[in-house]
Amino acid sequence: MSNAKLDFDVDIRIYILMIYVPLLILCIVKDLKYLVPFSVIANVCIVIVFGITLYYMFKDGITITDDIDMIASYDKIPLFFATVIFAMEGIGVVSYAPASFIFYCSLVRPQIATGKKK
Repeated sequence: MSNAKLDFDVDIRIYILMIYVPLLILCIVKDLKYLVPFSVIANVCIVIVFGITLYYMFKDGITITDDIDMIASYDKIPLFFATVIFAMEGIGVVSYAPASFIFYCSLVRPQIATGKKK
């Protein structure tokens, strides 16, 4: 596998090893409180990338043309729901009792929102 921009060749096994070793270390962690710093770093990166995206979106101004549909067609609805379900299924991976998250009228418990224990 070669990198065209940097002009060097690295075996695919080296790339796999570079990803596998840190992932293995992270997967060994049994208590989620030790992963909080990584979660904070990931959230900060998401906010930064979102800001960069907004900057480049609005840098030259938005022009609305007639050849772009503002609303997708009906055949795209399953794709929308598939994307939403995929994005929201992550809570089931780390939650022990998702039913206990519901507080009143389908609101999320304040302890989850603030990160404090009961």
